[in-house]
Amino acid sequence: MAMRWLRSSSPSRSRILKALPPCPSFDKRVNVDSAPIIPKTGFPILVLFLGLGFIVLWLSGAFFFGTLKLMATVMANDAGVANSQSHLSLIGGVVAGQVLTALAGIPAGLAFFWRTARRKLLWTFAILLAAGLLLQVASFLSFVP
Repeated sequence: MAMRWLRSSSPSRSRILKALPPCPSFDKRVNVDSAPIIPKTGFPILVLFLGLGFIVLWLSGAFFFGTLKLMATVMANDAGVANSQSHLSLIGGVVAGQVLTALAGIPAGLAFFWRTARRKLLWTFAILLAAGLLLQVASFLSFVP
């Protein structure tokens, strides 16, 4: 029956569009003749390089600072006063905390140019940084009598 109605009366496109219910995401009915509006999704290339540069600087600084921390923790029991178990826990805790703080720089650098996930990335950065710092402080406090 519907096919017969379409063939017999051959409604115009405007009549069909007027008969359509309104689209919830637009104020007007959908117009199939108009070209879709494509939003500008690009971002300045400088922001990309700033984010990647931040990651490289953070990781290189963390490596340098971690190397100094490792030497300091190895020499912390030079006199042999503390037992070896607490000394090894100091070394392991400081190195693990340094790795966490180094990894925290990656989501922070990604947050420069990944706008849709910026909030999650910054929370990840804060959690990793806080966890790394707390692990280092806790291992140091467990070593100091």
